Amino acid sequence: MNRHHKFSGFTLVELVIVIVVVGILAAIAFPSYDEYVKRARRGDGTETLLAAAQSLEVFRGRSATYTTDVGLANIETTSPDAYYDNLTISAGPCGDIGNCYTITIRPTNKNGQNQDEVKCFRLGSNGTREWHPTDSTCAAAAGWIEGW
Repeated sequence: MNRHHKFSGFTLVELVIVIVVVGILAAIAFPSYDEYVKRARRGDGTETLLAAAQSLEVFRGRSATYTTDVGLANIETTSPDAYYDNLTISAGPCGDIGNCYTITIRPTNKNGQNQDEVKCFRLGSNGTREWHPTDSTCAAAAGWIEGW
């Protein structure tokens, strides 16, 4: 009796090739995905800056001046999803907190957000929207990039 068995399935070599190809694709795709997620989370910080600016305008409507006191102006210093914190308010380009302000906020280390290209966001009462690529203290005098 001559029996022919037809085997079906994958060989070990085919399985290894598939695993290698999937690994290569993952190595290429994951960094791009990670950067995309960090860019998407930037909205958490900019949303917080805009909310703070709105609160400062409400405060000025009641008091005829701006303030650096976030508690007095009822401003949250951490973004809703906690990807940004350390919100600070200072006198703006005019140098007088009564007439202008600058708000800054920095990324936190939550899920590596502090490894993002943006190290600090800044919003001015004159409408300037800027970000800094290297200064995580938000204190740099130069190097700010317009727009966000």
